[in-house]
This record gives sequence, structure tokens and C-alpha cells, in this order.
Amino acid sequence: MDELYILDIGAHTTHFGLCGFSKPKYIERTVSGKLFEKNCSSFPLKAKQYFGNASFSQSNNNISQIISPDFQSVSIDWGELDFFLTKLIERLEIDRDTNDLNVLNVRSSYFTRKDDKHFAELMFETLNCDGVSNVLQPLCAVIGCSQVTGLCVDIGEISSRCVPFYEGRILYRHSASAMIGGFHTTKYIQDKLSQDHGIITNGSLMRTEAIVPKLKKEYLYAVSPKELIDKIKKQNSENTENNLKFEEKIKLKSEKNNQIIEEMLHDKKLKTFEIPPFSKKKKKKSNEKKKRQKGPQIIDVSKIAENAINPLFSPHLVSKTCKPIHEMIQQSVMSCDLTVRQDLLKNIVLIGGSTLTKGFVEKLWFHLKEISPEMSEINFFVPNSEEDRGVFNWLGGSLFGNVYKTSNSLLVTKILYEEEGPDILNQKSIRSLM
Repeated sequence: MDELYILDIGAHTTHFGLCGFSKPKYIERTVSGKLFEKNCSSFPLKAKQYFGNASFSQSNNNISQIISPDFQSVSIDWGELDFFLTKLIERLEIDRDTNDLNVLNVRSSYFTRKDDKHFAELMFETLNCDGVSNVLQPLCAVIGCSQVTGLCVDIGEISSRCVPFYEGRILYRHSASAMIGGFHTTKYIQDKLSQDHGIITNGSLMRTEAIVPKLKKEYLYAVSPKELIDKIKKQNSENTENNLKFEEKIKLKSEKNNQIIEEMLHDKKLKTFEIPPFSKKKKKKSNEKKKRQKGPQIIDVSKIAENAINPLFSPHLVSKTCKPIHEMIQQSVMSCDLTVRQDLLKNIVLIGGSTLTKGFVEKLWFHLKEISPEMSEINFFVPNSEEDRGVFNWLGGSLFGNVYKTSNSLLVTKILYEEEGPDILNQKSIRSLM
């Protein structure tokens, strides 16, 4: 088999590179942009098209998301995705006369069967791939974390999913999901900026990108309420089988929580968050006084920083009726056999940008203890850095592809696609270790 490339198309970022490596060669924002020509009198207007990271520097504010999450679903612009992937593959500079193009796609949970059909047509008919296969995202996440038994909790852009795995086998029947994710924390931030400070960010992707990601990455805190901590302490004192080790764990986590609150109260940068000026370019008029350019707006974001992560634990804050993430985890665990539950809880793998929020692990731990006091030992495995978290699923696909790329059954060939049709890609999706 020729070289195998791993593709992970995320709603926010796309990762692409050769299998067997620890990092993808290309990391691009899943967006496209257009730069319209000045003084163009023809219609439609001529525009130069850009993709990925270049869209933000080259396009004149005409940027669109290729994968657009909404409160209930995800819409994919297949025309823009066609352009995006074509340009991405062109960068490889593969000599198609002597080399095949084989792609292993990390299939995201938001993909529907209809999307799989569109994707198969795009890969085989437009991009002329020789071999393509889908490997399910939970499997890649499990391989990427190098764990054998545990729970994979993926807080995605539009939805969250909890998938148990035991001795290398993924227990899909016992997985649970909730339609709540990072997109909803973004919407919460946008709504609060609009209500409290009159700052509209959801009209322009450029404006959103200049404010919201920085706020989410550097300013957010996840704080456990004092009443919740006191409730856990009371449950423990009433439990006849309590032990000093568990009491010490409660003490450590409550101290960590108090430290976060103290840091938040004394963090001056929360009260001096800068909103960059966004002024439209106007034609200069001769013999007129130049207007002063507005400087950055300074606002206090301490309330937003404290509460923005709360929709994941209380979906009603963003008008959602789904289960919060701690109840989703409990549902998945309780559906499994009694003998394996404790083994699963000893190793909860957290994936997704929201899980890196300061204090998130402690808050999730307290909420799990509140609804399930019998869960004696709960431990979390979190990627150390944002960079590791970002390529987690891609890394799992890379490791999987490196081991199985010599297997004849790994890829759907173009000949098989032409014989069976686009549904064959979904039918032959890889759901477990081969």
C-alpha cells in the first residue's frame, strides 16, 4: 500500500498529515474566505478565494464557516468543503501517476448517514482518491490516550459523548450523548456580552474570533458552589464506610476550588478585558477634520468568566432540555455491568477544549459525587496542553493507520465504490480494533 494520510475534519479546526507521526503536517481553521476586487464593475463581483488560516489575513471580512453548528444540528457547506480539501491535498504535491492517494478519515460524531454519502462522493469523484475509509472518533480517542479500560468523555463543539471501553473493546451499546458542547458556551458568552455591555459579536466571524476564543482560553474559570462542596462533605460523614483517604481528597479539591475563587477575585485582568475597535473604512473627504479613532473598549468580564462554563452542567441556562454532562456520564456508567463500573470510573479520559478550563475537573468531580455518592473512586486523565488536546483524535487515527495500513480490508477502494455506491463507506466504517 502507498502512503496513508489521516484526515480529521473538525467544526473548528482540520488536521491532516501522514500516519505514523505524532503531529499532523497541516492544522487549518475549517473556514473559507473571499477577497473581492476593488473597483470591479462586472456582476457577479470577481473574488479571490482563500481557505483555512489564510482566510483571516487575506480576506476582507468575507469569511464563512464550512461547518456551522447550531443549537440542534450541524450544517456542512459541501461546495466550500470541496474547495478546502482540494487546496489542502494540492499542498502534498503528490505525483498521481506513480502514487495512490489513500485517506483514513476520523469520522466526527456530528456526521449523519447523508453526510457520509456526500463525503464518499467528494473523496472518490471530486478528489479522485484511490482508497478511503472512516474510523469512528471514539475509537481514535481511546487509541490516542493509550488506555485500555475507562470512559472517554468528549466535549465537542455541538454535542458531548461518553463512550466506555473495557480491555480494549469499545462498548458502543452503553455510550451516552447530550446535545450540549463548546458552541453553547460560546453562545452564552456572546449573549452576555450583548446584554451586559452592548457588544455584538455574532454578526461577524472576524469579530467573534477577535474576542471569544481569547476569553474562553485565558479567562474562564469553573467554580464549584460552596453548597455543593458542603453537601458532599455531609454525604461522606453520614456514610459508615467513609475513610480518611476520601476525606483528604474532598479537602484537596475544596482547597483547589477556594484557590481558584481567590485568584479570580484578585485577577485584575478580568476587570480590564480589551475589546478591539472594529471600525468600517470610510472614504476620506478633502478639507475635513479627521475624526479620532476609537481606542479599545475596556470591560469587566469577571461574571462571564465565572459562569460561561455552567451551561455544560446546567443546560437550561441556554434553553436546552438535554442532560448535563455529569448525568450523561452517570447514565453511561450505570448501563454497564456492575462488575466493571468502578474500573471505568478510575480512568475518565477528558477530551475537548472546554475540559481545559481551570477548575473543570474539580467541578465535574463534585457534581458526579453529588448524584452518585456510591462512586467511591473517580479519577481523570486530561491531555496536558491545548496542543495535545487538539490533535488527540488525529493521533489516535495516526496510530491506528500505522498498525493496520497493510491490511487489505482497511480501505474502500475506488473500484468497490463504483460497484457498491456511496453507502459502502458508511457500511465499512471501522468501529473497533481489527
